[in-house]
Amino acid sequence: MIEEQFEVMTEMDLLWKNWDGAVAGKFEWLLAVAVCWRWWQRSSSDNLDACLDALYEKRGTTRENALSIIVHSLRMKLQHQFVANKCITLLHQCLNSFKKGSTKEIHLASLVIGLLSVTAGCEEGKAQEILEESFAPLSLALKSGTDSLKISSILDCLAILTFIGGVNEEETERSMQIMWQFIKLKLGPNNVVASKPTPATLTAAISA
Repeated sequence: MIEEQFEVMTEMDLLWKNWDGAVAGKFEWLLAVAVCWRWWQRSSSDNLDACLDALYEKRGTTRENALSIIVHSLRMKLQHQFVANKCITLLHQCLNSFKKGSTKEIHLASLVIGLLSVTAGCEEGKAQEILEESFAPLSLALKSGTDSLKISSILDCLAILTFIGGVNEEETERSMQIMWQFIKLKLGPNNVVASKPTPATLTAAISA
């Protein structure tokens, strides 16, 4: 089911990319978009539940496809009911992706967590809870790799979570401390620089 949903989502993306702005002579294109969109809207509520289940799968590509669909769904439509019921469960599965996932999976998981926070907002303290739950996993993930996409995704995610869910100075300060610890040069034996952020990741940290 996840594979079918991912194929439809990919087909929709390709259809939009092939649009050249001219409506004339585009009847087939418009019909294809309408069919895909209708299918997507009709099954959207089931999509997210199925994708959440798929995040428990051992196969990395299955989790990546599920996360891609979740990102697409959260961007296309406000999923208040799903977020209200499954927010923390989805958050924990996304945080698990930081431990075992590929760079692509971590990037997608970061997007999902950010969109979760935006969708949840400050209502009933959900966004603050998302931030609190994410501090330790995000901090650990920043220390465990040097891939620029992975690092920039995590930093962007942390910035969004802090902006939405950081309701007091302590939380903002904690986020800034995590970023500073990442930016600060790491010294090895004899005070020799052991590693330093790449220009891309340094830019992401400063922008965040």
